[in-house]
Formats: sequence, C-alpha cells, structure tokens
Amino acid sequence: MIFPVDVLLSVALKLYLLLRGESVQ
Repeated sequence: MIFPVDVLLSVALKLYLLLRGESVQ
C-alpha cells in the first residue's frame, strides 16, 4: 500500500514535532 505524499509528510511532521516537543520538555 502506497500513501499519498501529503499524508506521509503530515504524519512525519507530527512525529517530528512530537519527539522534538518531548525532548525540549
């Protein structure tokens, strides 16, 4: 199954921000 680029990008961005936010705290 191949996901659309926009969906994959949004998910990657969410995970990145989530991990970055946890690391900051």
